[in-house]
Amino acid sequence: MNLSQAFRFLDSFLNHERTSRWRYGKDLNLDGIRRLLDRLGRPDRRFRILHIAGTKGKGSTGAFAAAILQAAGSSVGLYTSPHLVDFRERIRINGRPIAAPAFCRVVARVLPAADRRMTFFDVTTACALVAFEQARVESAVLETGLGGRIDSTNAVTPAVTGITPVSLDHTDQLGRTVARIAAEKGGILKPGVPAVIALQEPAGMRVIARIARRVGAPLRRLDREVRIGPIRVTRRGTAFRLRTPERDYGVVRLPLLGRHQAVNAAAAVRMAELWWASRIGDFPGADRLKRAVVRQGLRLAVQPARCQLLPGLGPLGQPVILDGAQNGASAWALRRTVEELFPGRPVCLIFGACADKEIGAMAEALGPWARRLVLTRAAVPRAADPKRLARHFRRWHPAAAVTGSVGEGIRAAFQGSSRRELFVAAGSLFVAAECLRRFRILPYAD
Repeated sequence: MNLSQAFRFLDSFLNHERTSRWRYGKDLNLDGIRRLLDRLGRPDRRFRILHIAGTKGKGSTGAFAAAILQAAGSSVGLYTSPHLVDFRERIRINGRPIAAPAFCRVVARVLPAADRRMTFFDVTTACALVAFEQARVESAVLETGLGGRIDSTNAVTPAVTGITPVSLDHTDQLGRTVARIAAEKGGILKPGVPAVIALQEPAGMRVIARIARRVGAPLRRLDREVRIGPIRVTRRGTAFRLRTPERDYGVVRLPLLGRHQAVNAAAAVRMAELWWASRIGDFPGADRLKRAVVRQGLRLAVQPARCQLLPGLGPLGQPVILDGAQNGASAWALRRTVEELFPGRPVCLIFGACADKEIGAMAEALGPWARRLVLTRAAVPRAADPKRLARHFRRWHPAAAVTGSVGEGIRAAFQGSSRRELFVAAGSLFVAAECLRRFRILPYAD
């Protein structure tokens, strides 16, 4: 099997990432992934799993956690979605996307076990778990795709779970209140499995706590267990003081930009500590996770398209910032970060979003802030028509530029720009991904 054959096989399954014409709770369930994992001999039982759900920050939290465990000497698998440039980014082993020959071997093994009642995400999740089994990883970090309760990743039994901040997103599928969405995210909690819960809105925390009591999952709340000291954000990264029940880590430094990344990193550290504690049971006499190891892991974590600063890429040497912000809360976090890094600088916003997102909430955050606005669409079926986007931004930008592709959007933004202007591409990871391709930047290049 070659790569094109492997991708053709995966693309033959129903892919909910490409269409919104499906019903959550009816068209999704765990039957297919459980059947597939059983046929494959339960590869997920060969390593210890950290399972992460949430609306904001689960990808960054997963990247931090994987980097910490790798720095500690554990062989680590990381499964995330969607990918930016290459599908193989979804399956990373020790920080690197799975190699093409290994990926083809994995797909060849999964192919005869799959059937047409399974979804694209069922099959790709199984591929990730088989890949980790074949690579003999000791740990794996799994990021949910949508929700948590009936997400394909929830067919596993983890050593630790985590829920990052919950806010409004995917409301057509998950529910129109934070409480209902939190109930779906809380579906990953398991009896006896410690659960690290990041800062939440009160309604969301109440729901998660209630689920934890019902299933018997010990809660580890960041707001009660972790102290995050003064946060300093510069164009080189984010620094803050961190103390957990395990130890005082002093000032830790992250390559990712934004105050919100301090919360993501703190959740990752707490998850890694608990994972390490579960490991010590098999290695009597083993020490706690070392302070220097945690600091090194956080410093080396990689998570592209999350307020990613690309200096000098504008036509006059201006900076370009790429961010996958795709709901109101994430858009506000992006705005605050850019304002802190570039106070007073005029912003040209290149914006595209999926049709099923809370576009109005993002417009409220970004519309009044941008000096110029270019609306566009990524080359995915779920992308919203830029003319529809224009209606949400009309209050602030009645004459916004409307373009039919991300490439056209970049050209329109660059045309007639000023030297002090900076460019921000946001609204969707798909838009950020196309910008990376346009600028010929590989997300995980050496």
